[in-house]
Amino acid sequence: MFATLCCTQYSFAQVYNVKGRVSDIETGLPIEGVNVTYKNYSFGTATDANGEFRISIPSQSDSLVFSSVNYNNQSFYIISDTVNISLNVLMVPTITQFSPVVLSDTIEEVIKEKQFRVRDYEVFNNQLVVIGYKNRFSTKSLMLLNFFGDTIDIKDLNGKADSLYRDFNDNYYLISGDSVFYLKEHNGILFREYTNLTIKTFQNSVMQCLALFNKKYFFSRHILRNQQLEIYYYTDTSAGKVDFITIADSAGLDFVADLPNYRRYWATVVANTPGIPRFRRNFENVVRFDMMVSFPPIYSPIISVDGKLLVFDHENGYILYYNADFKLEKQVPINYQLHEDWGQKIYFDKIEKKLYTSFVKNGYTTFKEVNLKTGGFVRTIKITDYDYIEKPIFSNGTLFFLYDEDVYPVKNLYRMRL
Repeated sequence: MFATLCCTQYSFAQVYNVKGRVSDIETGLPIEGVNVTYKNYSFGTATDANGEFRISIPSQSDSLVFSSVNYNNQSFYIISDTVNISLNVLMVPTITQFSPVVLSDTIEEVIKEKQFRVRDYEVFNNQLVVIGYKNRFSTKSLMLLNFFGDTIDIKDLNGKADSLYRDFNDNYYLISGDSVFYLKEHNGILFREYTNLTIKTFQNSVMQCLALFNKKYFFSRHILRNQQLEIYYYTDTSAGKVDFITIADSAGLDFVADLPNYRRYWATVVANTPGIPRFRRNFENVVRFDMMVSFPPIYSPIISVDGKLLVFDHENGYILYYNADFKLEKQVPINYQLHEDWGQKIYFDKIEKKLYTSFVKNGYTTFKEVNLKTGGFVRTIKITDYDYIEKPIFSNGTLFFLYDEDVYPVKNLYRMRL
């Protein structure tokens, strides 16, 4: 592997101060005793018990080599216009030690009626609530099912019942046209209660709340073209928002700061290059495309587990643990977000308190369970027979998802016991 650290110029007299962390690409755990040497030179160092190292090297254009028994060597080509460099090194085992794998041959349809099609669903208090059609010609129904697909209650839906939503506090909603209803269940009977909320108000309030922790409601907002995320909270008594933490993509912020120069450069390119498509001539279109590919919006979800607030700082590679007093207790290193196939999504089974993340390649999804204490992987769940699955939900040791088997615009609901 080669890594080039944005460079412009250097001199032979310059010395680089390199520090970093070496970890196993599969487990995320630090690797102790990795030899760190500068190619063609005899000096070097080794990683400590935390997988960390420091080394000063001359600035000649050459490679920093990482080697260890049972791992493939890694080489980083060092060129930089700064003298202090940080590296996050992921090493691949020579004999891959895979975590246990669960394959998709254990998947089955939840609803056995072949004509039934699902528009949307949610896991609802160890049951399933489903919007669907009994057949292609029927009206929509709202159904309450157990995990095996047996019907507990069913209601006909008139009008524009479009989707279901579960909020940060496990409240459930039915969205119908421009109206929002609470969904409640009592003794196996579903009830709908009108909320007096418009779709716009609902989207700007309930759907924006990330978590409720210690009587504080957490929200976030993206700024600077989605390259900085501000997380803040409100309390029942506070008059305004309270800033909590800011997470930023430094490379993305550099790109945003350089946009005036980029704009002038692109204007010159357009003026001197015939045949550029019309949509590419628009600078904003160019920027949106470049940022979508290289600098996607920061994704830092929040969950509450066992009296701790966990913030997933994917930009810096840590799970941040905060206690009830909002003091940072520890940082667990993670590196799954560095994988090129990472789906930029995490899923949390609140009942079993297990975390999963997804990887998508050629339309097929692989989930990996993440150890919240170490940041490494526990097991792998491969969905090999279903491409482009939708709305995966993990609950009580079961994975649910929607899959579209034909061109009809609604799907089938599947479950996989893990």
